[in-house]
Amino acid sequence: MSSTLAPPAPRAGNPETHGQRLTRLTAEFSSHVQQQLADGSIWRCWQSLDGRLLPFADLSSLITAWQDRVGGSVPDALAALVVRGSARGGDDQLAAMTALVLMTSGVCRTAQDLRDLCEPEDVVVAVWLEIRRAEASIGRLVGRQLVKRARQRLIRESSIKRDGRISHLSIETAEIVGRLAVPEQEPPFSEFVDLLRWAERCGVMTEADVALLAELVDEERAGATRAEALSRAGARRGLALRTVRRHRQRALEALRRAVPDYLAATA
Repeated sequence: MSSTLAPPAPRAGNPETHGQRLTRLTAEFSSHVQQQLADGSIWRCWQSLDGRLLPFADLSSLITAWQDRVGGSVPDALAALVVRGSARGGDDQLAAMTALVLMTSGVCRTAQDLRDLCEPEDVVVAVWLEIRRAEASIGRLVGRQLVKRARQRLIRESSIKRDGRISHLSIETAEIVGRLAVPEQEPPFSEFVDLLRWAERCGVMTEADVALLAELVDEERAGATRAEALSRAGARRGLALRTVRRHRQRALEALRRAVPDYLAATA
């Protein structure tokens, strides 16, 4: 399932600015969610499951009320969507994406504030992960709480990135599937493999890069250190350690850029 892109993709040789990428990402999510909810049946189903959505006939009316800051029931509606979308609640990924659309302003503010530390995609995924991890009993200030948690996570992870280690958008990219937020769910590695297979099928990554990432993660799960895993992978391929590191970083960057399309395709 692919999403409809609102702004046109940048031409080759004319890379997007930080602001343009942020605008495109949020437009992609909004467009995809609006399409999925267009006939109203899913929205009505959600309303029947949680009365906090009843004051709003559809997503558009909720977005309008949210943007105009009118109606005391708006925060309750967002809380209902978060609970529905949380892996600890209804485990409904479309509901989680809908909550993410409503939190666009918080995502954009965070992306602008942290533009020197991370990319727009990092912020989108960080907020998504917080929605998927949210407590089933989270209160009315859910939007502010989750954006704050995402901001803290990104700041904390930025120091890890500077140390050259894998950030939350590498191994934890697998968490986009959602179930990794709950320990009792399927093992992270199997979902990470599913993510890699999707990336290969869609041409996001080459077969060689997919094999390298899967191998590195498998080595570390077996107890190897990061350096040992890289060294063994290099030896098996006849590559220098520096070259393996470069291939790994290239693969992770490709995976990170594909995050919005993956979320849309698996919603």
